[in-house]
Amino acid sequence: MPTDNRTLIMTRADLDDLSDAALPTGVSLRPYCAGDKAVWTQIWRDAEPFDAIKDSTFHESLGADEGVLSERVWFAVDDATGEAIGTVTAWSEPKSSESHPAQRGFGRVHWVAVVPTWQGRGIGQAMLRHCLTELRRFGHNETFLVTSAGRTGAVALYQKHGFVVAEMDASGE
Repeated sequence: MPTDNRTLIMTRADLDDLSDAALPTGVSLRPYCAGDKAVWTQIWRDAEPFDAIKDSTFHESLGADEGVLSERVWFAVDDATGEAIGTVTAWSEPKSSESHPAQRGFGRVHWVAVVPTWQGRGIGQAMLRHCLTELRRFGHNETFLVTSAGRTGAVALYQKHGFVVAEMDASGE
């Protein structure tokens, strides 16, 4: 299990020239549907190396507005079984946001996860590209995300797609 839990804030200065990243054969994306809170929670419990994912994490982080959730939360699905194997959220930070002042009004790549048995197959990359495209569709020109330094695969993926480290919490708290 990774031990480097230093928080990284990564930014991407523009959302121009987004190329498509195809999902692997047999995997598709679908939007959030009513009742998917438990699906999201299980994906995160399977994939999260640092923090406990509580039953309340979904609504604490994303709220309960089904209309917003169905536009912003996506799942990668194994077409053979119908099982959700990954998730990504194209979120918006309000211009008045008190958290991450440098990113007020930015689009946010939020809550990206792929279950461990499906990692390394390009699913995260395809979900990231889909998320960036959705953020641009929502009117954002810049985006950010928050991750941990110990998620080296995720950090490398984000850097490959134009994100740079804007801030790091040296304490790991």
